[in-house]
Amino acid sequence: MMEDLIDCLQESDRSLVKLFFVKKSKDKHTGESLFTILKTGITPEMGEEFKEIGLSQIKDKLEKNPEFIEYGVLLSSDSEIVEHLDIYEVPSLPEIIDNIFQSEHDLVTEQDLEHIWGYIVRIEHENEAVLLIKKFTPKKLLQKGKFACSFREGQFNKLDPQVITIDISYDAMFYLRAVEEERTIDQDPPIYIFNRSQFESFFGFVEVYKKEIESETEYITRKGVVNDIGQLVTFCEADGRKIKKLARLLKTRQLDTINPAKMRTIADYYHLDVQFDSGGKLIVEEKNIWTILRILNDDYLKSEMTDFRYESRSKLKK
Repeated sequence: MMEDLIDCLQESDRSLVKLFFVKKSKDKHTGESLFTILKTGITPEMGEEFKEIGLSQIKDKLEKNPEFIEYGVLLSSDSEIVEHLDIYEVPSLPEIIDNIFQSEHDLVTEQDLEHIWGYIVRIEHENEAVLLIKKFTPKKLLQKGKFACSFREGQFNKLDPQVITIDISYDAMFYLRAVEEERTIDQDPPIYIFNRSQFESFFGFVEVYKKEIESETEYITRKGVVNDIGQLVTFCEADGRKIKKLARLLKTRQLDTINPAKMRTIADYYHLDVQFDSGGKLIVEEKNIWTILRILNDDYLKSEMTDFRYESRSKLKK
């Protein structure tokens, strides 16, 4: 699944590697996240290093024979995994991609470095590209007033106080089939996630999905399927996968197929560890959030061929 990523990284010229810093702010009127892309120059040697970091990370992961699973699905084993997600499902990513390939960007300044949210490495080869994403942490910036120096051949040399270090790993990466041609993002391969918590933080998953859920509060209240909606949302906020699953099932109106009688039947049939109140609503507890989300999303299925019972990780309607 990652062959295109590897091929593009291996075949690209190091002089075509570009580094962009990302600043994040909020729209004063809508509260939505806004991302500003700033460019900076790098040497060809740095470009080669960025390439090698990406290649090494992919190869190290593939050597462990990982299982590729859709982001938002709870893994049921302890195997090595790589989560993936369609690019257009990542908040703000389509806009960031369009911005990254624009010809004009402001240069990053010394003042900007203190407010950087993350960085993106763009690596091109012919009409394809790989984008490597990393959430930036402030501790990587040596504060002014600190005495930074390097040591080589028995001598210390003072460094500029604004020194940053680049991590030897990325949080996410993806391949784009066409850069210059007219294209739609949903035709591209998915984005691969290597550090879920940092990836979610970079794109503000929790705040985006929480806002979507808040807009659907009346709908879920009207359906009367859980005893405490506030608790359900609170518990889901602790995990980007949970809150995304809740937002998705609300957006697709999955609850239209569910009612208290059906929920109790499913719980009994699959011997699920959930409780119901006197009105037939699911009682929300932190320990059973995934089970509740699976019930609400109709994830418990029976094979027509074997009569075996399954928890479905993803469903494609026929």
